[in-house]
Amino acid sequence: METLDLDRLRKIALCPHRWDALVNKCTHDAGHPGHKLTPKSKISFRANEEGIREGSDLIPGGRYLLTTSTELHTLKLWDLGLPGKGVETVALVAEKTLDDTWEDLEISVYGECIRVIIGTYEST
Repeated sequence: METLDLDRLRKIALCPHRWDALVNKCTHDAGHPGHKLTPKSKISFRANEEGIREGSDLIPGGRYLLTTSTELHTLKLWDLGLPGKGVETVALVAEKTLDDTWEDLEISVYGECIRVIIGTYEST
């Protein structure tokens, strides 16, 4: 946070208001075509070298992405950069390999902490 200038902090602080304004602006009656939203940026990268499909959850705030693979038994946390800015490279922040297979996964964000809750069962 200390590296952010006042303008960037203001934009981050106003994001919930900007989201509400965008939803209100783009709301339409069911059955009628609405406004087309265009992306500000696109990010493409390979989460693993094996080409195995991974699940993904965007962490609230939009900076981090959690990818999961039950086949590889892995959780990976990626830094996508600040929302609204172009990303040069996606950085792998953390990776965890689990011994067990999981049934359920929940994400919670509190302050600067990301909690990942995993419901596991022993594989036989």
